[in-house]
Amino acid sequence: MKHAVLFRAGPALIRLAGRSVPITVALKVRRVLRLVMPELEALDAARQELLTRHAIQRDGAPAMMQGANGEMHYRLADPAAFGREWAALLEDEVVLELPSIPLTLFGEMEIATADLDALLDAGCVSGDGGDA
Repeated sequence: MKHAVLFRAGPALIRLAGRSVPITVALKVRRVLRLVMPELEALDAARQELLTRHAIQRDGAPAMMQGANGEMHYRLADPAAFGREWAALLEDEVVLELPSIPLTLFGEMEIATADLDALLDAGCVSGDGGDA
């Protein structure tokens, strides 16, 4: 049985995600950007710091070279070390706090009826009660 449900983001969504329940969440792009942009900006700043730290230094400044595509790039003293540190940064987990806004879940959800009933009883989920 499929259930059309409306979530209030927060603990219920986190509990479902913690149980590896497949869900799709629809959010307005501006909300997604507000949530994600600070993390992307921090990642870009960390990448820039890595680049300057691994760059060959000339006269106290990172050395630059022109790439095959015509863009300027840092000349790295140890590209493999940079690559390892960058790959490690990309493996870091980012926790995004979802505000208490209505989120619509789409698609077939593999949630047992008892689990859904428990969420409904707890006030974490509201649904139309019909099949989707």
